[in-house]
Amino acid sequence: REMAETATPTFLVELPKHVPGWDSRQRSSREGRAVAISGPRKQRGATLRGCELSAEEGCLFEGEKDALVFYPPLELAATATIAVELKPRTLTRDERWLVATFGKGVKGESAHICLLQTEGQQLLGLWDGDQEQWHACEPECDIASKNDRFVRIVAQIEQSQTSYYVDGVLVGCAAHAVHAPVLGAGNVPLCDRPKSSSRKQVVGWMKRLEVYSGLVYPQHCFPSSYAKPKPAIMAPCAPSEYETGAPVQQPPPRAKARRVTDDAGP
Repeated sequence: REMAETATPTFLVELPKHVPGWDSRQRSSREGRAVAISGPRKQRGATLRGCELSAEEGCLFEGEKDALVFYPPLELAATATIAVELKPRTLTRDERWLVATFGKGVKGESAHICLLQTEGQQLLGLWDGDQEQWHACEPECDIASKNDRFVRIVAQIEQSQTSYYVDGVLVGCAAHAVHAPVLGAGNVPLCDRPKSSSRKQVVGWMKRLEVYSGLVYPQHCFPSSYAKPKPAIMAPCAPSEYETGAPVQQPPPRAKARRVTDDAGP
């Protein structure tokens, strides 16, 4: 396994910093908002659906449809690293999914990083929507004890396994990997297992999401300073077109303005 000594995120979202025009007086607003993404220079955008913003806590994914949706989805390299900084909510009921990042498969959504709340624990792992199968981190990693503070989770995605780090410490691996591009972060209904009520979700607060090409040491994630790429160009279409698989209508190319000069006089 080759690990990068230093790295710059391929994609980076900081909340609420990357929400144009947001200020702390608008914390209670839960309307859909555009989100800027630091990444390759191409038409790209993101939308927050139904989320609450806070200068100190980031973004709250509380309702079962709250999500940060990317369009187009964020591409993953053959080996990739996803890092999230979040504070999971303390839930009063068992059998709940808490989804950090997800992608769209053939049959349904798959989660690169998610927690399954069961028997009072919040177990770290991933969900393969095509196989409809939960793959837990081994040995078992319970995040519930960290509910009162932010944690930094790093997932190193290889061909057939995912290694998980929590606050810089390797906690285990799942013998599976989700390679679907990152369609979103936050809540998405995964399946009716282990119970139909498991579709109800309240992930909690998220401050930061990073996607790297290759395997990156956790200590190199969440840099306080980095070489910022140019801001992305906001995509011209609605995120629902990507979620439903409908063809994306690209705007017609802009015609170049002709420069007109006055004719020289006699």
